[in-house]
Amino acid sequence: MPKKDQCLLCTKFKRANGDEKDKLQKDYYKHIQRKETCNREKQNDKQRDEKETDFLTVSFDLRAILQIPSTDVGLLYYTRKLTVNNLTIYEIALANEAYCFVWNEVHGKKGSAEIGTILHHYLTTCVPKEIKEVSLFSDTCGGQNRNQYIAAILLWIMMQDTHLDIIEHKFLESVHSYMEADSMHSAIETSKKNCDIYCMSDLINVFKLARS
Repeated sequence: MPKKDQCLLCTKFKRANGDEKDKLQKDYYKHIQRKETCNREKQNDKQRDEKETDFLTVSFDLRAILQIPSTDVGLLYYTRKLTVNNLTIYEIALANEAYCFVWNEVHGKKGSAEIGTILHHYLTTCVPKEIKEVSLFSDTCGGQNRNQYIAAILLWIMMQDTHLDIIEHKFLESVHSYMEADSMHSAIETSKKNCDIYCMSDLINVFKLARS
């Protein structure tokens, strides 16, 4: 099994030969151009963030589900697990400045309603008052990020009396969407390897240790 998602178009192009490769070539090069454009756009926004005090660039990503209890101890290993979700919002220009919004299956799913609620809370509560423009980067997952509901909540925020003048949501090319939030997910995974996690509070402590 691959350790990470493989791009179907890239894989097909690399394995193709002769006429089949010629047919795929146009779509493949457009795909690569979009990937490079997205990465360049994110890098440009990061550089702008470092220079301008009223501009903020963030990436957000929903990590693979967590389950609790998480332990190798006896019968607990085989018990029914509670699914836990984590949406990480990472402020790109500020090293280690990340927010993890955590909820379990009792409190919600992992669709656009949950993502929109978290974005609303972050943008209206966590973003400093001096920020006037926010650039959001995410993957293109239709059920979570790229849909009318997320667009509606961002528009709703702009219609309210807030300190934000511009919110721009930008999407990275499918399967090539490396984001700084992924580094936080990796740190959490490393942090939890040697921990027995029995409840939500144990999991939150793991999150706190991930970047300490």
